[in-house]
Amino acid sequence: MPSAPTLLSQLPYLSDETLKRDYLNRLQWTDSIANTLAKVADRAEAIRMVKLGFEIDLKLGTKLAGSVKNPFQEEALELLDRQVLPPTLKIRLFGISGSNYAIPYLEKALNDPDYRIRENALEALGAIASLAVVFPLIQGMNDKMPSIRQKSAEILGNLGYNTGIDALILALEDSDRTVPLSAAEALGKIATPVAITALKKVFSNQDYSPTWWSVAVALGKLGDRPALDSILAALNHSATNTRIAAADALGEIGSEETIAALLNTLGDSHEFVRTRAAYGLAKIDQDSVVEKLILALNHPRYLVRESAAIALGEIGTTAAENALTAALTDPNEWVQLRAQQGLERIQAAMIAPAGGNNQNSAIELSKPLEEILDNLADTSSFVREKAAKILGKIGSDRAVESLLNVALTDNTYSVRKTAIEALGNLGTAVAVDALLYTLNEGNSLVRQQVGEVLAQMGEGEIVPLLWHDLFTNGDLYLLDAIASIQARCGYYSPLSFQDPST
Repeated sequence: MPSAPTLLSQLPYLSDETLKRDYLNRLQWTDSIANTLAKVADRAEAIRMVKLGFEIDLKLGTKLAGSVKNPFQEEALELLDRQVLPPTLKIRLFGISGSNYAIPYLEKALNDPDYRIRENALEALGAIASLAVVFPLIQGMNDKMPSIRQKSAEILGNLGYNTGIDALILALEDSDRTVPLSAAEALGKIATPVAITALKKVFSNQDYSPTWWSVAVALGKLGDRPALDSILAALNHSATNTRIAAADALGEIGSEETIAALLNTLGDSHEFVRTRAAYGLAKIDQDSVVEKLILALNHPRYLVRESAAIALGEIGTTAAENALTAALTDPNEWVQLRAQQGLERIQAAMIAPAGGNNQNSAIELSKPLEEILDNLADTSSFVREKAAKILGKIGSDRAVESLLNVALTDNTYSVRKTAIEALGNLGTAVAVDALLYTLNEGNSLVRQQVGEVLAQMGEGEIVPLLWHDLFTNGDLYLLDAIASIQARCGYYSPLSFQDPST
């Protein structure tokens, strides 16, 4: 098999079937082929490769369309536009192309009456990430839907171009609460003198509005001393809501100085302020934070110990778990309760290996199958979830039907999720069939959970089924599942074009 550099000279002599079987269908060649196409000067040869790419896989064809020389990209993307696809999928693919020639298609979608189409168009523009997408994003800042304006501001901040600053400054005065928050964060990311001046102007109002807090956080992340001083001072404000907002802000900033202030706030007189300080520390989640929280478990005030236990339960590291175990013997019952709750949270997040040495796990696995199946109908969601997790380790096909029923009908999110994960853990052909059935019959949230599980354990033979489902329902999360399976197989079309000897 020739190397990628020699492919350029051999293209005219390779048949379509050889190109598809030996090159295009193999993921290992994709980047090399895309780089090669950028050098192909023959229009017909470049478009031929794009067409063959589309015959194998939509994402492959789209990537190649965005890789050909600029003069050919418009024609290459017309091949995508002629595909009969759900609108959301076609929009996502235009974004994947990374080509400026996709922008007119996406601008058109920004005028669609369906706000979900407009949201997808915004995300696709963000994926292209060139300066040319800034002007359509500014158009999105004028959309009638607040969620569109908020998403436009967020993407402008992520791109970081100066061109969108004026629109973001205007958005600081938007009537919807969420838009100024995203605009302030975006201006903080861009952080040019003009952006910082605009933030400081809002900050000077000192009105403690939601926008003011977002501006203060943005400036605090930039190390602005007046902003940080104002937030720290607000921790001593007489109004509880102001102290809560200050604790939230310090958790966002996350510097050493804010850590010290939050640790001190664990002893605030109001429970809500103490709790938000704990969550703020958990959000920072540094080793130094864990160490200081463990020390706080020995504080003379029980309120501080209680709040430290809340934070350690959220962080959930081994060190946090050990400290909470020790705190179960604290003289104060509230500290004991928080320690117990934290341990339960940590243990619920842990997925024990099927063949583990944990004694309790071994006992649960030794229970009669009928007893475990009966527990799936228990009134306690905790019992049902535990039963589903155990069934995922037993490996019996008898468990599949019961897990399938739970995945489709249980009224608790965590139980349904655990049942779907259990089917994935079983990994048998019967379990995969059950997952595919759930994909067809479940609601949107269940379908997304199934897609995540199939991404981890699905094999090549289900890729066509996932593509068919994606064409039918337009659920874009299936693209990730398909890509994950293809990566494991090494092929775009795992059942086609393969050399029997491989």
